[in-house]
Amino acid sequence: MNYEYKIDTALLSDKDKLAFNNNYKNYSVNSITDYNFKASHLNNMHSGSQEKPFHPANGCIMLSIALLFFLSTPVLAVTGAFTQTAVVLGPLAGILLVTSIILLLGLFSIPPNEGRIVMFCGKYLGTIRENGFLWTNPFYSCTKVSFRLNIFETDILKVNDLKGNPIQIGAVIIWKISNSAKSMYDVQNLNTFVRFQSDSAVRKLASSYPYDHIEEGDVSLKDGGEDINTQLVNELQSRLVKAGVIIEEAKLNRLNYSEEIAQVMLRRQQAEAIISARQKIINGAVGIVGMALESLNKNNICDLSKEERGKLASNLLVVLCSENHVNPIVNAGS
Repeated sequence: MNYEYKIDTALLSDKDKLAFNNNYKNYSVNSITDYNFKASHLNNMHSGSQEKPFHPANGCIMLSIALLFFLSTPVLAVTGAFTQTAVVLGPLAGILLVTSIILLLGLFSIPPNEGRIVMFCGKYLGTIRENGFLWTNPFYSCTKVSFRLNIFETDILKVNDLKGNPIQIGAVIIWKISNSAKSMYDVQNLNTFVRFQSDSAVRKLASSYPYDHIEEGDVSLKDGGEDINTQLVNELQSRLVKAGVIIEEAKLNRLNYSEEIAQVMLRRQQAEAIISARQKIINGAVGIVGMALESLNKNNICDLSKEERGKLASNLLVVLCSENHVNPIVNAGS
């Protein structure tokens, strides 16, 4: 099942629009993984805040420099006191002490799948995606951001399906941040935004399909499987791309009729199952009777009149289609 992801090129700059027209005009998506990969590229070209890399210094090197400055402070102070150069070495020792403290304040570590959004005086400087022991200017403001997977379960929503039947539906959604600048600056509260947009996407999905099959070939919420899940991912991604979010997986985890019609719909399903089973039994019985009569006639086993053929067919149908055990009566002849 193919899904097409489109973007409003009117929101792009001339340079991005040219690149988009050459490479990303229409994306035909064949799988959830393929969709996520392509959506992440389109996400970087979309309007709004754009993430850019920020490269900090190596923390070990800066720590070594800070310790060198700190240990040099008492050496310079003592040297200045004994060599009558305190006027020069004293202020220098003070400068090195202050510098070492500033350097130490800029040290930090980042575990895997985390990052830092760096700002200075209200200006976004970039996002640190590197892991390990790092250093940056201690006067920069660094906000923690997680690139780990997040999972949440939507509320149990009561909506009408395509046929107007009230149903209860819920989904489990796995998502993560792909563009830290969008998630930080383009939405007020990311978790709230994801939750409300997810509820809206689930509602739209539920109203676009019937609960179960009405006609042969219809795609339903109950039996749609991967088609329904992929359509849900498609709908969620189109809504959350503006917040810098990638949907890794989405599945329906709750699906049933509302309480007020549950019993009625259960009886309907039972009736449909009985009708379907009886149709298969009758079709099979008619085929067996036809083959029996054709075999009798073809092999000249017995010559039956039209009336006798009718009685034989009737008796066979009764035996084959009866719900109860049938006890045949054998005619031994006169």
